[in-house]
Amino acid sequence: MMRPTIQFGWGAPSFAEQVPALPPADAERADAISKAITLLSVHGIITEGERDRACPSSDDLRRFAVLRNGGSGPPWLRG
Repeated sequence: MMRPTIQFGWGAPSFAEQVPALPPADAERADAISKAITLLSVHGIITEGERDRACPSSDDLRRFAVLRNGGSGPPWLRG
């Protein structure tokens, strides 16, 4: 069975829509990070490969959603 993937960048649904289990503040933070990464890529400040490595995987987001009450998550989403 194929797992759904997370979409990034302009035109992508918000993280709150894509990963409803994420707390609202974390979803907003992920949206801001995604937008910043997209801007850096569009302006040629980072390469496509760097952009792809900077974006969290769908599995990272799922693990964070499961651990949200445990106080930890992937490094890119920690405050």
